[in-house]
Amino acid sequence: MAALFLSVFLYFGFQGERAAAFYIPEPIDPGWGGGGGSGGGETDYCGTEIDPSRPYGNPYEGSPFQEETTTGYSITFTGSQPVYQETLSKSDFRLYKHIEVAEKVRVYQKYYYESINGGTCDEVSDGIYIKTVTKSTDTKKEQLSSSNLSLTTRGSKGSGTLTYVAAYSVNGNEVARKEVDTYWVKSVDVKLNTSLRDWHMEPGSYFGLFNCTVTYGNGKNFPCDEDNNDASGAKALIENIRISSLEKNMRSVASQTVDKSQVLIKNQYEKNRPGPYGYYPRISYWSESAYKNRLNGKLESSSTADVRGGTGVVYRYPFGDLYVVAYKDKNTGKSDYDYVRAWHLAFVDVEDETRSPNKKEIYDQHHVWSQSYDRTKQVIGNVSCKIYYFGPVDAWTCGPTIKPNTVVKINGKDYAHSSGTYRMANIYSGYHSVGNYYEYIKYSFSYTDGQYEAEDEDYRLIIYAQKTKVNNMVVEIKEKSNGSAEAQVKSTNPVQTVIVKETHKNGKATPKTYSTGTPEPFYWRAYAETYENFAKPSCEVTYAPSKVNPSYIYKRNCSNMMFYEFSSVTNNDLCIIDWEDMTVAPCDDANRGTNPGSDDNMVGAQFTYSYGQPVREARYIYLDNGAMAYQTILFLYPTKIDIKFSDDYTYQDEPYPTTTCTKYYPGAPKYGVNAFTRSCLDRMYITKDTGQNNKMGQPRKITFKYVNNNYSDQATLTRVYANKLTIKAPAKSGKSGFRGYFYATLTWQDGTTKDVSKKRNMWRSYVTNTGETVNYIGESWENGYVDTKGERHKPRAINDFYIPDPISKNYTIEAVYPKTVYNNGLYPGQNYVTDVYAPATGRTTFRLIGIKRI
Repeated sequence: MAALFLSVFLYFGFQGERAAAFYIPEPIDPGWGGGGGSGGGETDYCGTEIDPSRPYGNPYEGSPFQEETTTGYSITFTGSQPVYQETLSKSDFRLYKHIEVAEKVRVYQKYYYESINGGTCDEVSDGIYIKTVTKSTDTKKEQLSSSNLSLTTRGSKGSGTLTYVAAYSVNGNEVARKEVDTYWVKSVDVKLNTSLRDWHMEPGSYFGLFNCTVTYGNGKNFPCDEDNNDASGAKALIENIRISSLEKNMRSVASQTVDKSQVLIKNQYEKNRPGPYGYYPRISYWSESAYKNRLNGKLESSSTADVRGGTGVVYRYPFGDLYVVAYKDKNTGKSDYDYVRAWHLAFVDVEDETRSPNKKEIYDQHHVWSQSYDRTKQVIGNVSCKIYYFGPVDAWTCGPTIKPNTVVKINGKDYAHSSGTYRMANIYSGYHSVGNYYEYIKYSFSYTDGQYEAEDEDYRLIIYAQKTKVNNMVVEIKEKSNGSAEAQVKSTNPVQTVIVKETHKNGKATPKTYSTGTPEPFYWRAYAETYENFAKPSCEVTYAPSKVNPSYIYKRNCSNMMFYEFSSVTNNDLCIIDWEDMTVAPCDDANRGTNPGSDDNMVGAQFTYSYGQPVREARYIYLDNGAMAYQTILFLYPTKIDIKFSDDYTYQDEPYPTTTCTKYYPGAPKYGVNAFTRSCLDRMYITKDTGQNNKMGQPRKITFKYVNNNYSDQATLTRVYANKLTIKAPAKSGKSGFRGYFYATLTWQDGTTKDVSKKRNMWRSYVTNTGETVNYIGESWENGYVDTKGERHKPRAINDFYIPDPISKNYTIEAVYPKTVYNNGLYPGQNYVTDVYAPATGRTTFRLIGIKRI
């Protein structure tokens, strides 16, 4: 039955949850005697000991129970960290005991008793303890009294770090420890938030330029805390440093700005040197005295102010304010300071820096004809305005008030400048004003820094033209006692004449716009021209005497500043055609009568010069301060051109004809200039050349032309060349000793003929079959030969064929004409022409019958 029960139990036990199979512990010794069985008839097979190999059922748990164990101790700090500037006590710490709480159970197992007597024991024991199992654990801490702690320190506040050590001991052994660092001010840094220590004094406070920072023992930086500032200690620090060094240093540099510019040295040098309007030193006596007195002044006041966590004191001196800021820590005594200096206004210097050629005098050409002229520079150029401060700060540049044409007192009378005419438009307007000699310009400036005020003024003299001179014409301005002036012509110029050589090149004119050459230009549309005997006039302007040095008279070359009037324009030649823009143009049918002769803005007026006139009247003009000098120049043009040949029909064997090209200038009788001529042969040009050839009826045609002042002339030369040369023989053959005249006739292209039989250097004879020249005709045979008896035998004429050759052969008689090459002898590249070597040639043969025997 027991065996059956076990097998059934095993079977059904595994049919359920296999993971809950029997727990079979290691065999153990239960530690007590055998347990009682269940009784029954099977006892005969049961022993008194359990059989560890036969557990009964699964292990099972007993009732749970708790078990506590002390695991350690800890100390915590109740405050936040890092800790700055706090003193700690035991109450700032907490002491804890740490306990582990375990939830446990004991595990039991039942077993069968051991089998004996060969049977199987079915009796089961009571539960036997196997082990204790911890089901869960937890911890807890128990706060103990902080009075049980020991509290010690390490380090010091002055070093920046003070460490508090809290400890707890059990049975003499330290079981818990907590260290807390407290940080204290280790250093103080008061410094400027700018790189500038020295400032120009202006209204307001300079304490905003300071920053204060404290550094704690952990290296952290924080702004200074005014609650921790020892204000009285900081103020004492400031006062000590002021007395010991800051004030002395401030005084030592108080004059640095002025010294650097040497303005007082310059003032001392120049204060006794007169200017054009009295004695005006750089610095007035009052300003210089005030400066020196304030430079030696004492402390005037001091005041204390609270500034961003520290203490500030401002000390006022006559030359500047000293701002000092300091901080001193209450706990550690650490301190620092810094300072700035706000320097006061010393004086103002307005100065005309002109020193050459004379002090505070300049010379104004007073016209707009020069490209470099700048009235603004004349008025404000080279004028300095400086605001000087005490201390090592730069002087400030200022802009003075400028008052041109200031009325000044001269010999008790008011003197002001009146401007003379200087614009080009005035040349034609008929309006001319004459200016006087001098113009005074006043420069002034005043300034305050909120504490002190300063001002200064200076004068410049502009000296204007007293006399203008163009070549020999002199116009001089005379200033009257009442300040007005008039221009007087002292001398005049004779009219100059210039011959216009060319207006065209090879018949073509190059358009050119002539300008007055000035910033307010007039323009003339004309041709590019070349001249004979042209010389630009000289120009000189003489200025009124210097007021500083009356013996000094300044002169200036104005040759490159004259107004060039290409063709005279009179009052009635210009009309305003736009009143709003003041546009001006030459009067014509479209705008005639609108407003001729205005002196308003005539800039840019343009004219077209009409060629064909014998004379162009031009002027070089210089007008300054109402004094106008000029040179009139008559440009003379030809009005007739004549090209001629000594023979306009020539042949190839004739030289080219003599050619002439003449320009006729009618002159200017009004000015006493008589008519004259000039050759134009060098500028005459070829318009057509058919070229050399030998074709019948096509002689060469060469046409020459010349143009000047829109006048022209042309002429054609005919050149006739050889067409052919015909030889007429006296016989076809002859015996040795034959004589006979050969005749040569030249036919020209135009069909005419010419007997050239007696022309030299044209005949020759040669052996026909060999080409060997054996002359029995022509110049080389002209003297014949001398026989053995001493008798001379020669031809009768240059065309007489006389042949004493005793041997039979054929001869060719040849004539070549003309051989001379001619050219017209004129200018290569311009009008030079030449023939090429192209003669006509004629030939005939003669059979010589030689001597057979004698």
